[in-house]
Amino acid sequence: MKGSQLFRITSALLAISLAGASARATVVERVVAVVGERPILLSELKRRAAPFAKTLPGGSQMMAQATSRLYSDMLNRMIDEELIQRSASQSQLKVTDAEVDSAVERVAKGNNVSVSELMQELERSGVSATDYRRELRTQLLDAKVMNIRLQGRTQATEQDLHAEYERLTQAERHELQVRLVVIRLERAADKAARSKANDLIKQARAGADFGLLSAQNSADPATRDAKGELAPVRPSELPHEIAQAAVSMNPGDVSPPIESGGQLVIIKLLERAPSSIPPFTAVVNQLDQRVQMHKMENARRTWLDSLRKTTHVEIRL
Repeated sequence: MKGSQLFRITSALLAISLAGASARATVVERVVAVVGERPILLSELKRRAAPFAKTLPGGSQMMAQATSRLYSDMLNRMIDEELIQRSASQSQLKVTDAEVDSAVERVAKGNNVSVSELMQELERSGVSATDYRRELRTQLLDAKVMNIRLQGRTQATEQDLHAEYERLTQAERHELQVRLVVIRLERAADKAARSKANDLIKQARAGADFGLLSAQNSADPATRDAKGELAPVRPSELPHEIAQAAVSMNPGDVSPPIESGGQLVIIKLLERAPSSIPPFTAVVNQLDQRVQMHKMENARRTWLDSLRKTTHVEIRL
């Protein structure tokens, strides 16, 4: 008998077995996904999503949209878990009760509570001890499978560490206030305007007073009258093109011509608020952990996607 035929028969029997005994109502279970020949039921999905559903926004339309996204995300997570479970079975990997007990104790210790207090808090939040232990077992099995399948793929190189440090620095710079001086020239596509912009940049980089250049040449009356100086601002509040230039500059730098809003804009960075990120050498270990975590997650996603291509996965939600 073919797998699809077997599954149809199994689904039919399942629906019959779940029919309510009451003469007043009949409940038929719905299958929302199939992984291999294993059906995932709507009741399973709702149970797993229940703790998260309590945090969804109010309002009927917003609630409906948020619930739909929650169910979709949770269903994909459950599909991933089933694929990992299948891989674990093939590799004869298991998680023992003792390992789950140890994980519960670590969580309780990390939250400065006893195990019984942790379980009481979980019950108050709507998560049963059984469901919580099942969740921990799933996470532990996931870690075991990943350690075997992805071993050696998550090593961080020196280049990776510097790239991560630069990414963090750039992200922070979008939110650090800066003081800028600007020159705005009309007609960004005009060759004469671009030639004039390049000449002004050359003068500014040679030491000419940028504020005076703005007062004499800017096409924008407001910035011209203020000698080009803007009020302190976060780059995230600026037009995208100007923000990208500002975060890449150091105090004293003069930008190349920037096309923004049909104008050519030249900026000089006068000052930036101090960074809260420690020097590179002081955070190497943290950077290494972050890079390995990113690489692990990317490799995990790639591996799971490849499993989906080689396993019958059908979503019916």
